[in-house]
Amino acid sequence: MLLFLTFINACSNSHLSKKYKQQQQLIRAHPLVASTFHNGIDFLAHGENPVHWTLEMSFNNNFSFNASNDLHISTSPVFPLQQNNNNVEIYAAKSGNQEMTITLIETSKKNNQKKVDVLIGGNKYTGMGEFSFDYRLNDTWVLNKISSDSLNEKMFLKGLPNLQVNLLKNNFKGFNGTITFYGKIKVKGSSIQFYNLTPTKGNPNKSDVKLLNDLIDNNSAEYYIKGNALVLILQDETRLFFNK
Repeated sequence: MLLFLTFINACSNSHLSKKYKQQQQLIRAHPLVASTFHNGIDFLAHGENPVHWTLEMSFNNNFSFNASNDLHISTSPVFPLQQNNNNVEIYAAKSGNQEMTITLIETSKKNNQKKVDVLIGGNKYTGMGEFSFDYRLNDTWVLNKISSDSLNEKMFLKGLPNLQVNLLKNNFKGFNGTITFYGKIKVKGSSIQFYNLTPTKGNPNKSDVKLLNDLIDNNSAEYYIKGNALVLILQDETRLFFNK
């Protein structure tokens, strides 16, 4: 019995150690974005062409551009314009008579770096940038409540649903109570988008509980983490409560 408990503890510690190492790797790979997230900045960019400049985008506050040629612009946040190209995002912001067009271009599927062009008054500033994130999102989360409805294991054939988020690879692994499914994610500051979910079959419901994969498939959500709890707020205001 003692040997069995020792084995279980070793497996648990190994899992925690792996998640900790992944989180530390994220911090080392993205030292600025990991810290700027907690300052409310969703996207951070900088460049040296034609002069040194920085861009901070906060979707809950403002877009702030500053250049060494004494150009300073602060605008209200805007949504990206609709594009046919999923690798490009364009934001058209305005402050008084000054217009600022921000173009973010995906450069690689393997990292979160974006090529950034900022057009102001006919002058183009080019550089690189990256969306911030909360590195603590990189973990395994067990779903225990949907809005006001608490969940228990008896509602599902094989236990409570869960999500395993991997920010290093921008993907996730999910479990809906019966089967496992996989998908891709895009994290932009305090929002997360789920897409490319693999087809799933089966119905784990013993009641009218909604399936986790149906709730998040091709959906986006605002997220926040407090202690060991994760909350996803979907577009229709449905709230998904998870814990570790």
